[in-house]
Amino acid sequence: MTRERAISDSGVPSPDEWERRFAIELDGDDLSLTDLDLDGVQVLRRERDPALVATLSQPIIRRDPMTRHEPRLGTLR
Repeated sequence: MTRERAISDSGVPSPDEWERRFAIELDGDDLSLTDLDLDGVQVLRRERDPALVATLSQPIIRRDPMTRHEPRLGTLR
């Protein structure tokens, strides 16, 4: 069970909370999450391909560190 609260576009949380109930079932490599209040089911499958697992575990964005020289602050990295 989770307790949830809506947040407006300006970032202010609502004073009202509601509860949602979930059922979780693990069957081998499949994990089923069933929303008991909204009758929705989401199935997550474990990935077993080593090459794909290595690709998915990489950082989404890779950037080289940037160095900036500021006269009053010195070198920033």
